[in-house]
Parts: sequence; C-alpha cells; structure tokens
Amino acid sequence: AADELQSAFESVTNLHVKRKKELDERERELQAQKDAFDSEVAELGGGNAQPSDVLSLNVGGTKMAVLRRTLLLMPLSMLASKFSGRWEDSMEKDADG
Repeated sequence: AADELQSAFESVTNLHVKRKKELDERERELQAQKDAFDSEVAELGGGNAQPSDVLSLNVGGTKMAVLRRTLLLMPLSMLASKFSGRWEDSMEKDADG
C-alpha cells in the first residue's frame, strides 16, 4: 500500500510539473501577443488616448466637453469605436482641434 501511495504521489507530482511548464509556456506566448498588440496600438496612434481625456466636441454647432470614458460606456457602439483613440489621427477636426 505504501508503494502504491508513493507511486500515485510521484504521478501527481510529475503531472503537476508538466502542467506548470505548459502554463508557463502559454503565459509567455500570451505576453508576446500582448506586447505585439500594444505595439500595434501605439503605431496606430491610439497609444496616447486615456479614458480621462476631456474631448471638445462640436455637435451640430453646439460645443460641448465630454470625458472620453463617457463615450466609451457602450463598448460596441459607434461612439466607442470612433473615440477609443484608435482612429485619433484620422479624425476630422475643426480649427479648435
């Protein structure tokens, strides 16, 4: 019975070591993907956009200021897409920016 217990313990230990190695490798892969994504976001001009940015908008001739985070409240909306920061450099701006 002691031999069986020792053998089961060694099997579990080996399985744990194998799974930890697999998870460590997946974590490295995910970090590399995240780094590549962050680099791409920075290249697209979205690296400086912050949720706390105050945006000055001219909406049909009415000027207003709004926090970027307010426009991002509905993640799948057109406003969130337009003001996420991803397209910041390509947005049409008036003389006031």
